[in-house]
Amino acid sequence: MKLGKYTALDRQDLIANFKLYFNALELPFMDYFAIGVQDTIHKTSTSLMSDDNWRKSFKELHLAEDDHVRKASFSARVNHFSFDEIDHHTSAGREVMKQRPLNGIQNGLVFMRRSLTPNFMLTLGTGFKHI
Repeated sequence: MKLGKYTALDRQDLIANFKLYFNALELPFMDYFAIGVQDTIHKTSTSLMSDDNWRKSFKELHLAEDDHVRKASFSARVNHFSFDEIDHHTSAGREVMKQRPLNGIQNGLVFMRRSLTPNFMLTLGTGFKHI
């Protein structure tokens, strides 16, 4: 599946408020939190990520195009899935999945609210291998 443009929400004031919210949740087993919105017609998406290093890597290395989590969120018809349920069909997609643990995200859960357009997603990530 060919995906459209990805836009990172990376304004510093927005990130600071987002981190305050994330830290207030007091979920000690969750190290990473992201929210995203998808345009299902144009296959574009935007997201806000809690981890500075992962957000920077994801944007600067242009990982969105080959990200199997992003592809699965567009194409799967389920409302939730975990990272370890995702097939890695391409070497580029496998590389994106290898980058996550380098940034402290071993596994995660994605929750979707699907509509005609847009879709909303919540991603919770952890440094633990098994969730």
